[in-house]
Amino acid sequence: MGRIIFHENRKVYLLTKDEFTIFLNSNATFKISEEEVASGSYSLKEYAPQSRKTGRYHFTMRANITEELVGISGNSHESFHIYWELIDELKLDDLTIMIFSGWGDFNTSGGLSQFEGYEIGVQRNMLEDIIIRLIKFYPDTFPLSKMQNVIGLENFYSKSVDEQIEIILRQSISHFEKCNGKIRHGDFERELEMLIIYMFIRKTEFLDFTLDYIEKSLLNNIKSGDLDVVGKTVEIARKIWPFRFLEIDSKHLIEDISMNLFTFSDCNAFLGKYFRLFHQIP
Repeated sequence: MGRIIFHENRKVYLLTKDEFTIFLNSNATFKISEEEVASGSYSLKEYAPQSRKTGRYHFTMRANITEELVGISGNSHESFHIYWELIDELKLDDLTIMIFSGWGDFNTSGGLSQFEGYEIGVQRNMLEDIIIRLIKFYPDTFPLSKMQNVIGLENFYSKSVDEQIEIILRQSISHFEKCNGKIRHGDFERELEMLIIYMFIRKTEFLDFTLDYIEKSLLNNIKSGDLDVVGKTVEIARKIWPFRFLEIDSKHLIEDISMNLFTFSDCNAFLGKYFRLFHQIP
């Protein structure tokens, strides 16, 4: 069982790894939504206060849980579909705990007051696995640019270059399939080649287009004009999709990309044509 942590005026039920696993396996879903605050102006139509978005995001998770699972009581028979909002990070001795607050009954009917404002904690490394998976596998729903601005995750991100390249690769393939359907073998190799060339020259040559479906903050952290990035990106792709490299010679692909970097007479036109065709960029 988990344990109650008292810290200053805060009381938190710290979930064990097994309890958090049960939580996740109880039809858990995740969502981010942008924070809104009153702007001080009013709608002429309804004479109601207007709100403005702040660029910060709320992260919530929802699951069918029992009171026993979160330490409220010994009731293990009745399940409740409860929202939990990430609100803070708590450092305690050698632990870093991510704090979630219960919403109670999300509907206007009220009720479930035992969950309203009740706080549960998850060790940072356990939540980190979830956050990374959401960003990698659902980049359209949980883009890094938004996740970096989630309330409670301000000190969360310090990704290695390899991790950033992996996210870029996944975002690229995901967007290709969004525009064209399931990617085929030949398309995969060509997409990888075009993306790497773009990453290599984007800061060194004039380009009249941008790839807005890829996180700009990630691209900005990748050094342009560095041939080592070419090999690194190919190897990371091979680790992500090993079955696709059964018919691709990594060394040959790296050599082919390197050669093309110095033989294209007009990279802007060549790459622009590709990305406009297969990624529908303007």
